[in-house]
Amino acid sequence: YPDKIEEGTILHSSKASYQLGTFLDDGSYGKVLRGKKLRTNEAVAIKIIKGDYLEAGPMEFKALKEIKRIKADKNNLIKCIDRFNYRSRAFIVFEMLDQNLHHFLSKRNFSPLGISEIKVISQQLLVALKALKSIGLVHTDIKLDNIMLVDHKSQPFRVKLIDFGLALKLEDLETGSIFQTMPYRAPEVRLGLPLNEGVDMWALGHTLAMLLKGSPLYPCDSDYNVIRAMVDMQGKWKLDSPIEHLVKTGKKVKLDKRHCSSFEEILEERNCQVELFVSLLEQMLLIDPYRRITPEEALQHPFFTENNYDNQIVKAVSGIANKRSAKAQDPISQQDKTIVGKDCSRNYVDRNQDKICVEKCVRVPSCLEILNNATTQGGNSVSLCAGPKFR
Repeated sequence: YPDKIEEGTILHSSKASYQLGTFLDDGSYGKVLRGKKLRTNEAVAIKIIKGDYLEAGPMEFKALKEIKRIKADKNNLIKCIDRFNYRSRAFIVFEMLDQNLHHFLSKRNFSPLGISEIKVISQQLLVALKALKSIGLVHTDIKLDNIMLVDHKSQPFRVKLIDFGLALKLEDLETGSIFQTMPYRAPEVRLGLPLNEGVDMWALGHTLAMLLKGSPLYPCDSDYNVIRAMVDMQGKWKLDSPIEHLVKTGKKVKLDKRHCSSFEEILEERNCQVELFVSLLEQMLLIDPYRRITPEEALQHPFFTENNYDNQIVKAVSGIANKRSAKAQDPISQQDKTIVGKDCSRNYVDRNQDKICVEKCVRVPSCLEILNNATTQGGNSVSLCAGPKFR
């Protein structure tokens, strides 16, 4: 950058004038600086497109214009305020946000987030992907660095997806193209297979897994080790041995066995009640992009639709007590007195069999205590679900 473009420089567009501030971050093809809109003193972020990549400026702005049609703020996407050329440079002005998730986690020494925090973040980002899909836009670079907290102090875990410098229209995705940062790269990109918007869902799944684990789900050193880890966790296809890989590619690999060998290990490492989240992750990280869950489907997953296990189980148990009271004089078989635990979906009452089926994963201790207390008083036997099986 020439010396004339520095902190304090005044920039002029057809809409407004801006003053450059201090450095914030590096983005795709450019640097991002703090800025100020002079007429209103509004804080903004100003992206300066590098000289060698001036053609990327119009490409990113084209993507941002598409996003403007679907109301960026409502769909958890960064809002573009202005775009202009000045002194042989391209500038894009954005709303000012707080910090990216990578920076946020680094300040916590990458300690994992709680499941309630992950739920809030993941739901917002799935809304963002749903919106992008509606306009046929693929981000292609979803990662911790490109997810920003809006204002963590006043709006905890409110996030937006940023940096559309590598975004492409769906019809412009070319088989064999290489994009996405190594740990987040979808298998179809690594293997040169046909591509669709599922590459974003894969990258988001890996991002959310990192929030749960505090570390990457797969090794980051080579495509071979990543694919080997995928095979271990998610199913098998014919994978070359290290020797076969060396013969074919001339690349020697040292096996990295530090990755998880199954999704269950995520649960074991955290010892959390996160079965529903892991169930969602499995569907986000399906090897076959055409079977991978879509944003619309993901937002209907029980991880989001079943919000309060304790309250719903208490409600179910209260229903049993009311039913007993109403039928105090009726003969009831032992079978009719059984609470049947099933998989994770929703509650229902089968009135023909006088049986309440609590379709919940009741692993939370408080839930167990509630059920045990209620059924001990009534003398019923209880069958509790063991939770979904993932393999």
